[in-house]
This record gives sequence, structure tokens and C-alpha cells, in this order.
Amino acid sequence: MSGYLFRVSVNGGSGCSGATSAAAMLTVYTLPNIVITANPLIIGPGQTTTIFSTVTPNPAATYTWYYNGTVLPGATADTLLVDISGLGDYQLKVTDVNGCTDLSNIITIVHSFALTLFTYPNPSAGMFQVRYYSETNSALQRSLTVYNNRGERIITRTFMQTIPYQKIDIDIRAHGKGLYWIELRDAGGKRLAVNRAVVQ
Repeated sequence: MSGYLFRVSVNGGSGCSGATSAAAMLTVYTLPNIVITANPLIIGPGQTTTIFSTVTPNPAATYTWYYNGTVLPGATADTLLVDISGLGDYQLKVTDVNGCTDLSNIITIVHSFALTLFTYPNPSAGMFQVRYYSETNSALQRSLTVYNNRGERIITRTFMQTIPYQKIDIDIRAHGKGLYWIELRDAGGKRLAVNRAVVQ
């Protein structure tokens, strides 16, 4: 019935005369159709992907991105850049110029490698990041130790892992060039993974 004109007529009672309102037109807007896509959907160390959105038929007024079902703070553009820290599910809510709101499809960004522990970049000049994959999103205590090629411990760091690929920044430039070993243990001291880093 979009485009129809409507009036209301009130019958008089107890000696009062009736009245009829002015006409009002009903306008029904189409909900925005939102489709999000990303290529690639699979990323690895140091890679990124961009999630694009297409909104029809009306121009969008506001964009709200959701990451794993929660609003992503500060993400208000029609595209979204995702790196290895953002593996998971994405959805977009759009409010168009008419104030109509709808949700997009959900897409999932996943990792492209089987490694549980990796360093990037590798080789490096002594500054790199270490990431360890954990299935759970609950907070788990980890300890990270870096050894030089003589087996000397040069860095020990304890941290709480709260996301699947949590980033730990490492700076060993003061220790010079060479081959270094990275060891990760859980709260009970059990070794989880070992990797190496080359400093040039």
C-alpha cells in the first residue's frame, strides 16, 4: 500500500459534529540489501584481506561492523581491513538514508597454515612478532623465552593469551645478528612449541 492516501473520520456523538483529517500518504521503503565479500578469505603471516560491502537500493548512511557477534569499535567505513589478529566471523549492519536497517551475510576469515607458532618477519633485523595458535578464546597463561645460539636465555616474558593468534612483539636488536630460538610453555611449564628466528 505504499503511495496510498489515508484519512481518519471521527463520527460525532452527543450532539457533536464529526470530523475528517487531512490526507496522509503511506511510504514503505525497501530494506537495504547488504552483501559483504572478501578475497582472500584465507590469510597467513603478514597478510591482510579487505572485506567489501555492496548496499542496494539506497545509499548507506551508517555502517556498523560486527566481529564474532560483537560491535567492532571505530569500524564505520564501507570496507574493513583484516590481518591475522582478526581471524573470525564478520557481519555488517547498515542504516540507509531513510533510516531503514538490516544485516548482511556472515563471512569467516581463517588462517592458511598449519603452524601453531610462527615468527614474522623471519629473517628480520631483530624486531619481530611471535604468534601462537590457541583454539580457545579463554585467558590462558603462557611464558615465552628467547635463547641465543649458545643456549643463553636473553628474554623471558609471561603473558595471558586471550585470542587465537595473539601477537607478542620481540626486540632483540641489542643482542646482534645470529640464530635465536623461541620456546613457548603453558602455565604448568609444559612446552607447547619451539621456533627459530634469524636476525641479519
